[in-house]
Amino acid sequence: MAIAGPVGTPLVLKAGVKTSVDNLVILFFLLVLSSPSGRADAPARMSSLTGGVFDTEGRPVIGATVTLLQDTTIASVAVTDSVGGFTIDSPKSNRHDLRLRLSAVGYETAVFDLDGFKDIPGPEFILQAAIIDVGSIEVTAVDEGRGSEMTLSETQVARRAQRSVVPTNPISAIRQPQVSREGSAHSSKLRVNGTNPDYFINGINIGADPSHYGVFSIIPSSVVDRLRFNPQGNDASFSLPATVELFTPARFEKHRTGEVNVSLVEATGSLSVGTDRVYSVGSVRKSVLDKLVNYFDVSSDRRTLPPTNFEDIFLSSGLRLTDHARLFFDQYHVRDFLSYQTESSVYNAGGISVFEHCDEHYYGLRLDAVYRRALIRFNSSLDLATETYNANPGVSLAADLSGITLELSEAARTYSSGVAVSLIGDNSQLDIGDQFQYVALRDWSLRQRNWNFRPADAASDNPAIYQAALNEVYAETSGDDTEINNAAYVSYSHHWARLKIRTGLRLEYFGNLRRSTVPTFRTDFEFNLGEGGSVTIHAGTYAENPAGNILDSYQVPVRANLSKLSPVETGLLSVGYRRGAFSFSVFGKRVSGLPVLTPDFGKVDCSGEAPVISDDFLAMKSGGETRFAGGDITFEMDRIKSTGISLYGFYGYTYAVNEVAGISTPYELNAPHKLLLQADYEFSALVTVGAELGVRSGYRFTPGETSAPKVEDLYTGEYYADRLASENSESFDINASFDLHAILNFGDSELYLNVANVTNNSNPIINTADGYIYDAGILPSIGYRLRF
Repeated sequence: MAIAGPVGTPLVLKAGVKTSVDNLVILFFLLVLSSPSGRADAPARMSSLTGGVFDTEGRPVIGATVTLLQDTTIASVAVTDSVGGFTIDSPKSNRHDLRLRLSAVGYETAVFDLDGFKDIPGPEFILQAAIIDVGSIEVTAVDEGRGSEMTLSETQVARRAQRSVVPTNPISAIRQPQVSREGSAHSSKLRVNGTNPDYFINGINIGADPSHYGVFSIIPSSVVDRLRFNPQGNDASFSLPATVELFTPARFEKHRTGEVNVSLVEATGSLSVGTDRVYSVGSVRKSVLDKLVNYFDVSSDRRTLPPTNFEDIFLSSGLRLTDHARLFFDQYHVRDFLSYQTESSVYNAGGISVFEHCDEHYYGLRLDAVYRRALIRFNSSLDLATETYNANPGVSLAADLSGITLELSEAARTYSSGVAVSLIGDNSQLDIGDQFQYVALRDWSLRQRNWNFRPADAASDNPAIYQAALNEVYAETSGDDTEINNAAYVSYSHHWARLKIRTGLRLEYFGNLRRSTVPTFRTDFEFNLGEGGSVTIHAGTYAENPAGNILDSYQVPVRANLSKLSPVETGLLSVGYRRGAFSFSVFGKRVSGLPVLTPDFGKVDCSGEAPVISDDFLAMKSGGETRFAGGDITFEMDRIKSTGISLYGFYGYTYAVNEVAGISTPYELNAPHKLLLQADYEFSALVTVGAELGVRSGYRFTPGETSAPKVEDLYTGEYYADRLASENSESFDINASFDLHAILNFGDSELYLNVANVTNNSNPIINTADGYIYDAGILPSIGYRLRF
């Protein structure tokens, strides 16, 4: 480890201790406990140490964690700024008992004795690159870890989001080979091999699909400090193998910064202010495209998903209680509205008027504290949400299966809390925690005819196998209930010279299910091969509640039969190899206990002119299973040999099948082949241009019946098996899109241009009884971003 003084004379010091304790959980909580560099005065009883952290090529290491240790106690914590600098509070005492620990994503962690440093002003610390973290790939300024995980910095999130349909949507920045998107290729409804990811804001779980109806997310990229996405395995502190974590800035320093982003799609404003004791960051956003479409009366010869009318407000504040404790309060308020009219057709003579609306209010409180080598975290939250989905015909319904009517709504109030303690050693860490959820209100009602219990953007919108029975059983139904869920976990990790092991146990409790308690296990291994190479293995089991978003597939019958269902369980095994800019991974995954509508043919009387169907003919059972196997290769090269060219790309393959009643069918959202190529060229500090080519297999869908079966054949096991075999038996054409983008950077402001689907390729994404619905055609957008 080399340290150079301000006059450039290199000094070589021997690191007192080297430690590998740099996992991402610790990095996050040290970050939020930090007091960033050099803008705030230290408390009177403290002095300060100022320095810089750089890599071996002299580039500043941004966001490095600088920890001051007094004996075995954490005395103070800081984070390096945009030029690698830091200022850390230091006790007014002799420095013989003080040590400085430097850690950063992608670098070796080292600890230095500070004895004799008081006469060296502004030392510069040089960190060596390393492969760390248990089996994840970090797509940050310096890559880290395992073959499927990605962490995006503030700049990367903003850049990638800017190239999407909604230029401030952080979820659109996630491009990964095992990710599918429900509906449009621009959608934020991510699906990872049968798993709906859990979403987190600043460490608090906010549930699944916080993107509501598609292409936007509940908070803008302008208030996202970093995004971490893990699709293939987590430690015991998480419920699911796939998670999306959004972190917002926590700047305890004197500052006032902001941003305005205006485009043809939406307008966003954000502001951050703070001192050394308190900070606040917030944003306001409103859609524009929906207004422009109506104003200019834009039309197309293709049936496509219309733009959404959305608006949201976000606010996060923090209070520095003491040198070792921080209090944070987050909130967001979201409204989303979608309304459109379909044209007349054979099945819907007067067309269909569709109305979808979401309204959500979230409040979260967090307390983080450091005591000696323990990190203590507490959080609680309240979520208030309502959803409405209506579809009504333009003319009266006939007696057959033509036409649709739907009135579905839900109101929910959910309280959550959690506590976690991390005990940190030089080569090990112990995490213990508990997570509690209380659904105090969940009130839903349904009135429907000919709705197939699928969301509007599902790949296939044809009537269900026994649509007439669904019409009878769920013509009008409602329910209200409460629910208590809880999870306790313990996780232990240890590092040797090149080997890192993490193992954990999690005990899930689901209060409303038939089988309420499920233990799950996780184990990770990583072996550092040196010279930028590593091999990682993850093996784990997971459990989740089948009750999800009310608009998810078949959620109404799930809610009506919760006490008869078991948890959905997932087993995952993944192996990854990484060297330099390339990574390769393979995996196998099994999801069992999926809720499935199962007919009981003994509940049907076909002796008369018309069949008489019992109300319990269709039973919801935990009998479905989905299996996945696949692999992918990814590469990322930034500024190749200082040419200004950056490349990112991947190829992924997945084999996926559903199994119901012993019959295997293709998984609906499986696109076996996925290819992505991104290229950027920075002509100068002023101009950057780029292109993206995305190609994937078309999703599977279920074709409608060409002729109605005889009544005596309809309610038989043979007919049911035959119809199951046709599930997802066809696929859309290959989905291909070529996008262009350009940026004119003027320093504090920039002008950007995006053209999505330049070739105007027709990409069908939904098969309805009336024909295909297509993804967006050629979609140009221009915007302006100002930072101040």
